[in-house]
Amino acid sequence: MTSIRDRIFALDDLTRETVTIPEWDNVEIEMRSPSAGQRTLAIRDCMEDDGGIDTLKMQGMLIVSSAHDPETGEPVFAPSDIGLLNEKNAAIVQRLFEVAQRLSGMGAEEGDPESPLDS
Repeated sequence: MTSIRDRIFALDDLTRETVTIPEWDNVEIEMRSPSAGQRTLAIRDCMEDDGGIDTLKMQGMLIVSSAHDPETGEPVFAPSDIGLLNEKNAAIVQRLFEVAQRLSGMGAEEGDPESPLDS
């Protein structure tokens, strides 16, 4: 008999959502919920000395950790791409960020008043 623990760790519990970007020649990006560890590292890496969040960096970190190629499963972006992402169309980046934020459980719609980010 399989234990509850083993059943939990055997499950693929990632949430996936495909986003089509018409402005980028209809490219499709599979946005995935980051793991708890990825999310925690993103928050830690974006903390400022005064305890605030560098929201520009956080936006990029969440997109980087969530965006995957739907055909290969490989990440679309690397952390070194955050600066380049920040140079792209703000409306497109915002769309990707909103999905990444929601899938990470950090969106305002999650009802968490302690969320480090607001939409």
